[in-house]
Amino acid sequence: MKDNIIFYLISTAIYPMLTYVIMPCVIGLSGQESRVQDVVYSLKNGYELQISLSPDSVRVFTLKHDGREYVVEKDPYDGYDKEKFAIRYSEIDFDDYFVLDRWECQYSVYLYLYEKSTGKNLFKDKQYLESGYDASANLLLYLDTDDKTNPNGNLTLLNLNNLTTVEIDVRRFIPTKDVLPNYYWSDFSVSKISDQSVRVTYDGEGQKSIVSVISLVTSCPCH
Repeated sequence: MKDNIIFYLISTAIYPMLTYVIMPCVIGLSGQESRVQDVVYSLKNGYELQISLSPDSVRVFTLKHDGREYVVEKDPYDGYDKEKFAIRYSEIDFDDYFVLDRWECQYSVYLYLYEKSTGKNLFKDKQYLESGYDASANLLLYLDTDDKTNPNGNLTLLNLNNLTTVEIDVRRFIPTKDVLPNYYWSDFSVSKISDQSVRVTYDGEGQKSIVSVISLVTSCPCH
């Protein structure tokens, strides 16, 4: 009984001290999280992209050029694992366009393509997944996940020099598959050969690379 009384007296004396020490630490961390600094990225042709966090936890993307600035995107920055699933800038930058993306899983990244001169989102309300790109040649390869507009699961090559597209028949690279492999679009890449042609490469798991030369001459206007 005596030991119990002593333990009670010690614990009641220590508890306020623990509260005093621990609580400021928790409050300090919370306050630090709310004071996220603005991040500014330099883009091609003299543009800057500023990413800031508003007081109501909205991530704001602002494009700046020659004294002008306009907000191109706002995205709520809250919820479970917010840093992983929030819209972000992954340094995909072309001459007249740039990309923001949203991570869905290891092999699925949704794309948002913006025109620098207007801030317009060319992929607004679309469900396009990143496949590959050649930033120096202004080429973007992606998968349209809408079964109505892309029933065969083919890829689209977008030439950002003139906003024309070429449909890439993926079965030229995966001919023996009735059902396409999971995340097949993430195994493709694209690179420029000349102004008239590009090299598309498929590096599927467990097989040699398959390369095909694609002509840009037969491309159609992007809508």
